[in-house]
Amino acid sequence: MSEYEVYSYEAFCKRIRDDIRTVDEAKLQLLDEKRLNDYLTMVKQELPV
Repeated sequence: MSEYEVYSYEAFCKRIRDDIRTVDEAKLQLLDEKRLNDYLTMVKQELPV
């Protein structure tokens, strides 16, 4: 198995969720403000009223 396959298997077994893990060193300035605003607008439009 490749390294990725081994990691994927271990992540599944240990229930590691990389998609929701925080990044302590991340800074708000690293985000593209326009893309973030577009994303938030899209999410708000999909919410049920």
